[in-house]
Amino acid sequence: MEYARNDATEWKQTGASKLTQGGLNGKGESSRRESHWTRPPQDWLKCNTYGSFMNIGVQSTVGWIIRDENGVYKGAAQATGKRVMNPLESELQGILMAVQHCWALGFRKIILENDCIQAIDILNGKTLHFSFYDWIREIKWWIMRFDEV
Repeated sequence: MEYARNDATEWKQTGASKLTQGGLNGKGESSRRESHWTRPPQDWLKCNTYGSFMNIGVQSTVGWIIRDENGVYKGAAQATGKRVMNPLESELQGILMAVQHCWALGFRKIILENDCIQAIDILNGKTLHFSFYDWIREIKWWIMRFDEV
């Protein structure tokens, strides 16, 4: 939620005039954010997702926030997920939950944004990671239900 508050503050301060193209966007794996939140195109929503991993014995936590092209809040949630083996699996679990939530709210044109470049590359087909095949397959199945992602 801290990232969401920072994004909202940045958007208010800069006006966030740049538009992004549809797709999954990554900003790198560093903890310091190097760019500002950008507006989605008109009639699209942007869903920023975050996953948290403590250790193998603890359930992961995930969160997401959804905003429209004017930066208007359209929804957010957090959830406790399954126990996962590493941070990447937590990020994928968070993306899946966010996509399912967007679908349940009736949103059909979304841009997913996540700061884990490895998750983004896997979902965009740039790299393969067979140990997460089930997560990837499930996310892609849900994505196919939308008009555009």
